[in-house]
Amino acid sequence: MSLCLCGCGSEVKKGRKYINRHWMKMDWYRKKQRETTLKLLENKEYKKRRDEAVKKVMQSDEYRSRQSETMKRVCNTEENKNRVSKQAKGNWDQDTNRKVELSKRMKEKWKSKKERKKQSQMMLKVWKNDEYKKKRKEGMEKPGVSEKIALGGAKRKGFNNGAWNGGTGCAPYSTIWGNSEFKESIKERDNFKCKHPDCWNKSKILVLHHINYDKKDCDPENLITLCNSCNLRVNVNREYWMKYFSGILEENMILKTG
Repeated sequence: MSLCLCGCGSEVKKGRKYINRHWMKMDWYRKKQRETTLKLLENKEYKKRRDEAVKKVMQSDEYRSRQSETMKRVCNTEENKNRVSKQAKGNWDQDTNRKVELSKRMKEKWKSKKERKKQSQMMLKVWKNDEYKKKRKEGMEKPGVSEKIALGGAKRKGFNNGAWNGGTGCAPYSTIWGNSEFKESIKERDNFKCKHPDCWNKSKILVLHHINYDKKDCDPENLITLCNSCNLRVNVNREYWMKYFSGILEENMILKTG
């Protein structure tokens, strides 16, 4: 009586060393398979055929439908949601270096005009999508959602907010700021148009923006017209916008005097 050489302890037929397919457990077989696979992957023609076959399968409606159903079934369970939420929150709260690194990376990213334009176009496309609007409205109407949003907003107040700038938002304006004729003269100078280079045209309300972000400095050369939406957007990456809007005013002054 001879036993299978894989170590399972089962008897094998006379003249054989393994039970059917038990040789696949052996190291020599696995090594041989790895070598064969690596040789195939080095073959450009085989790799191209394989990639085309995989792409064809993944682009099929049947595969996408099956994957979508699987992901919905797995991801929509409360257990999975709670697990992912807890893990993400724990990692974020404990890793201070990660917060700092992400902040630096995002600031560098937003310095690129191309990147800002790309993000703007993407967001506009999303916000104009009727299906997204419908889903967002349905989501907001669910019980407890508004309370969660309010609680999240409270946690991001003051020092915890990414746009925190030492409380300068509460600083007083200069006396001339209450003069409506003065404000209208600045808007008239800017042709009653938002001067943001990538305005989303989401707001028709025009406001005056302090280029150096100092509320007390209401010199006409420190004020520029923006729509309400763009005025909120330029609160980040301040150094870039200070240089940009100063350049616009300088260019306008040269054109007028020239």
